[in-house]
Amino acid sequence: MTRLLSIILALAALTACNKDLIDTNIKDHFFLEHKGANMPVVVEGNTASKTFVVVLHGGPGGNAMIYNHAIKDFSEPMEEDYAMVYWDQRLSGNSTGKFSEDLITTEQFVEDLERLLDLLHFRYGDDIRIFLMGHSWGGALGTVFITKGDNQNRIKGWINVDGVHNFEAYERMVRDRLLELAPEQIAQDNHADEWRDIQDFCEGLQNQQHINSSDGLQLNSYGHVVGSYMEDDGVLAEPEVGVGAVLKFTFFSNHYPTLAAANNLMVAGTLWNLVKEDDYTPALENVQVPALYISGRYDCVVPLAMIEQAYEHHGGDDKELLIFERSGHSPMVNEPEAFVDGVKRFIEQYK
Repeated sequence: MTRLLSIILALAALTACNKDLIDTNIKDHFFLEHKGANMPVVVEGNTASKTFVVVLHGGPGGNAMIYNHAIKDFSEPMEEDYAMVYWDQRLSGNSTGKFSEDLITTEQFVEDLERLLDLLHFRYGDDIRIFLMGHSWGGALGTVFITKGDNQNRIKGWINVDGVHNFEAYERMVRDRLLELAPEQIAQDNHADEWRDIQDFCEGLQNQQHINSSDGLQLNSYGHVVGSYMEDDGVLAEPEVGVGAVLKFTFFSNHYPTLAAANNLMVAGTLWNLVKEDDYTPALENVQVPALYISGRYDCVVPLAMIEQAYEHHGGDDKELLIFERSGHSPMVNEPEAFVDGVKRFIEQYK
């Protein structure tokens, strides 16, 4: 009995000595199951900090795990100080479950997010502090979340990275930003022929208050492709995401690209058609939660003007606008060190 007691005490001492190691190096994988959807959640990083950052991925129909696996210059330094929560939204990424159009709504996605926060508190304690960080479509989802009821009181801060809040004006803003940049890039002989084609297309839409779906898709495509042009021409900082990291994520992780692609095809168009006339600008006037609005100066997918508008209409005084001068739609890719520094500064101020 004495020998057994000694072993138990020794194990207890070993556990106590390694408590910080256990608490600060968590990788937890579980599922949020709600209304027919099985949504994977990965929590990785410093849970002892009691500060959790929920990543709302892009899309609609994108995936969260790419922020964890493929953008290590972002995820690893964030995980040193905080518990990062990577959640694949309903029928997005590696989520599974039934497809039903009546469940593919912003209201349902917000409800799913509400249940995710409940689950985080259940697993990690009522005393954890939660920040939301939405990128692109995730910025839209987070905006809808914080403007609903008293949801803003459930989080310590809101980080909007190149996200849409005003879908009604979105395509016109993309058109106008492309028209602003085209003469500048042509004058510098940066992919001049390609920019001339883009300029001609956008000029053809210049007098249109309502842009049809086909032209809207083309604008979105141009918004993405000019990012690669400007990276090639040195306007944007060279991305630090290596091909090896992307290949490893795609083929040698628990990510299933075929499932993710199928989810994207089912969700993207359905959800986009529902939100394309929405405008949450007036609702932002009632939001008081501390907020950090982030944009890449050369983002043509969600232009700076969109982020500036959200910042201006955010009702609270605790807000900041952070612009990355050599970034496009993903500053955490173009300028990861400065991005992480800015986000950490905000979190430390309001946690």
